[in-house]
Amino acid sequence: MAENFTWNQTFHGADDPNLGHCGSTDGEPIVHKARTAAQRRREEPGVRVGDTEYSICKRFNITPGCFRLWNGLPKQSQQATITISAGRDYVVGYKAKPPVTVTPPTQPVTPPQPPPPTPVTPSPSTSFRRMPTELSVSDACIAYMRSWERPPKVNGQLTGRVFRDTKGSLTVGFGHYIKEEDKQQWAAYDPEQGGWRELTMDQMIELFHADVSRLSEADIKKRIFVPLLQHEYDALVDFVFHRGAGALLQSGLQNYINSKPNGNFDYGEIQDCFMLYAFWFNQATGQWEHNPGFEKRRWEEIEMFRYGRYTLHS
Repeated sequence: MAENFTWNQTFHGADDPNLGHCGSTDGEPIVHKARTAAQRRREEPGVRVGDTEYSICKRFNITPGCFRLWNGLPKQSQQATITISAGRDYVVGYKAKPPVTVTPPTQPVTPPQPPPPTPVTPSPSTSFRRMPTELSVSDACIAYMRSWERPPKVNGQLTGRVFRDTKGSLTVGFGHYIKEEDKQQWAAYDPEQGGWRELTMDQMIELFHADVSRLSEADIKKRIFVPLLQHEYDALVDFVFHRGAGALLQSGLQNYINSKPNGNFDYGEIQDCFMLYAFWFNQATGQWEHNPGFEKRRWEEIEMFRYGRYTLHS
């Protein structure tokens, strides 16, 4: 494939506002037909979704900025994410025109001297990066997580009794999952077992903070070894709390983030890693199934990781 084409620029994942690196579009366009999940899986075993903007750009070594320019799509500054339609043809480059023969000059030409290097000013955000062991989840993230994990209301008040979540799992308070072996310990709070007692709001909040520290923050501090911004750390805290210990590794986030000690992330890669967990494994059917609520939470975590936006749910 690549030996027949001359690509116009090098992939780096940035949205260059000038897009000067996209090169000429005078040649014949090179077209890629977006693949379904099944088609992509035949070439890339283990993937769970069809082509994404990032997967196409990575495959053809192009930037999202050029990809969007060539296909008449909104810039990243106008629309952070786009949906790739399986079966649609997308332009991924242009064939180079035949080279023009130039007669060498009779007199030697002195090559122009390169300009002196421009000093690089470190990004201000770099100075705010700290190791995960030095960070704690922010109050903004705690409020965000509680807005997702709050228990149902009974008679207008959040219940302190055991209930079943959207997946049918026994839960109490703000997302405290009750394992089968712990079920008896919660009998007094479980209406299914004849329980009538309720946790107070203070008890539910205390239990939630303990869970976040024990289950989520401890896992991040064990797996991530590069400095993070507060909102990047917060997004990972929510991701691990929702999808469990091990999700950092299995999603690819652990290895990718650890490979970027300066925080120069490709957000297409970050997005793909998060969105692998827009699915859940249905034990009844033995299949991975898309969950709209999971997808919504993943998008919000991506927004938090990249921009520091915390979306509260009423």
